[in-house]
Amino acid sequence: MNMLIADILEVSKLESNDIRPEVMRVDVTLLIGETIETFKPKADEAGVTLYNYAKPGVFVYADYGHMDEIISNLVSNAIRYNRKTERSGSMRQMRTDSWSLESGTLA
Repeated sequence: MNMLIADILEVSKLESNDIRPEVMRVDVTLLIGETIETFKPKADEAGVTLYNYAKPGVFVYADYGHMDEIISNLVSNAIRYNRKTERSGSMRQMRTDSWSLESGTLA
């Protein structure tokens, strides 16, 4: 419930222009690795294996907190909504200027 209230307050701040993103150079590979380590216990409990396929040296200019929240939400949802089938999903860099989410069946 507290998370919902915090999210509503943040959306309100964004809409009223009271909050400005702090844009900085973010190491995406490192951020994904840290996120995987954070969620590893939850993934292990759910029987999900997390992989980091991001190439070293991938950087974006973004608000670190927002990037952390986005990647954490993606990983959390992947664990939470994983079905007990032989399916996998991944987040991969497709080009230097874009990212793509993929899902597929393991061979």
